[in-house]
Amino acid sequence: MAEEKDVKEVVEERNDNSPMRKEKKGIFSRFWNGLIRLHGDDFEKRLQYISKEEATILARMKKRSTRWRKTARNIIVSSLFLEVILISFGNQV
Repeated sequence: MAEEKDVKEVVEERNDNSPMRKEKKGIFSRFWNGLIRLHGDDFEKRLQYISKEEATILARMKKRSTRWRKTARNIIVSSLFLEVILISFGNQV
């Protein structure tokens, strides 16, 4: 008897947790929604996606410009260092 109650409770829980079935849309509602796009487009999500893409592009551009500045500075410093070494060795001979 106790087992039957447990089984009934489990069956009732499964029925309560099951998602509601959606009714099929008619031809007219599909046509109407296709024309005016009530549910298809979410402009807020699109704007968020675009702003994220823009932020990543700006970050990449900033990283590239910083990297180029460091590279240019290193080239200048190394060329000056080599020039000083060459001048100092050239005067000794």
